[in-house]
Amino acid sequence: MILEALLLTTLLLLLGSASYTDCRVSRIWNRHLVYAAVPIFLLDFAYYSPLAGDGLAYWQPFLLNAGCLTLAGLLLYVLHIWAAGDTKLLMLVALAIPGRLYGGQLPYAGSGILIVAFAFLAAFAYVVLCGLGQRWHASRWLQRPQGESIRTVVKKLDWPRIAASYLLMVTLVQLIMAVGHVLLSAAAAKSPLIDAAASCVLILAILSLRRRMTTKQIAGGAVLSSTGLLLGSVAQMFFLSYALSAAILLWTAVLMCLRMLVQDYNYRTIPTEEVREGQILAAGTVCRFARSRVRNLPTGMTEDLASRLTAEEAASVRRWQHSRYGEDTVVIVRKIPFAIFIAVGTIAFLIFEVVGL
Repeated sequence: MILEALLLTTLLLLLGSASYTDCRVSRIWNRHLVYAAVPIFLLDFAYYSPLAGDGLAYWQPFLLNAGCLTLAGLLLYVLHIWAAGDTKLLMLVALAIPGRLYGGQLPYAGSGILIVAFAFLAAFAYVVLCGLGQRWHASRWLQRPQGESIRTVVKKLDWPRIAASYLLMVTLVQLIMAVGHVLLSAAAAKSPLIDAAASCVLILAILSLRRRMTTKQIAGGAVLSSTGLLLGSVAQMFFLSYALSAAILLWTAVLMCLRMLVQDYNYRTIPTEEVREGQILAAGTVCRFARSRVRNLPTGMTEDLASRLTAEEAASVRRWQHSRYGEDTVVIVRKIPFAIFIAVGTIAFLIFEVVGL
């Protein structure tokens, strides 16, 4: 119990430090992670030592969940959904949670993935609430050009892309969940909460990824995932409950609508002279550089972490302001401080699990 208390205290201090620096300077400092990693490794060694009593009995759920969370963090980094610092933080979070706490309310197989699920849901709720608040403050509800009807606005939407995106998400999420049920059949049967959380995380991840895909790529992916789901169902290789399938259909529609409603919150206009390393320029701003002869201007238009500005590119953008085609303002993509949402997800997970002990 003493070792568990020390691990959790170190974990809370780490989450507090990372959340503060991520919100304040948009960075999670490596030295802070190292400061926490040393006591975490020492405490883990003592906790799972044969001399520590019952701790050794929990090494399997500890390793399984630490592995799952590490793989999830690396995947999110590879997909440019969050930064390397967030992945390192999630790895330390997984190592700092005592193995006994992975089996409170849920079977220990993969229960730690709820940390990522809660973090994503908290981040999405934050974006939605801030986006709605921004619209309310600016009195921009249902804003459209003067004299243009709502019917015209609706007609201007890219309905083929929206339809293809919806089909891709509902089929791909169902396919992944079905395969997961086959691989983790015992845990899936006992953990409807993990099903719901994992479905939401997959939907939100695909929502983020589709911005970098063309309509043809989205449609092609939808055809492949639909075919895989159909063949698997016909061959009776896997099957999802009607309740889970219906929930995925509904959640996808709701999350897509909310995402479209608050998508303007993703962007912020700043003076060009304030452009700094690490920021991400909106695709529309990058397009304006095409006519300029200023060297080393950024070309990345994916609006994800792969398009973060280097120090040299940021300096070029500031020089561009004073060139022939330069402008005094640029639009950047807002950075979501994921560290604080990882903290929220971790605390929610601990509360949920501890209640079950």
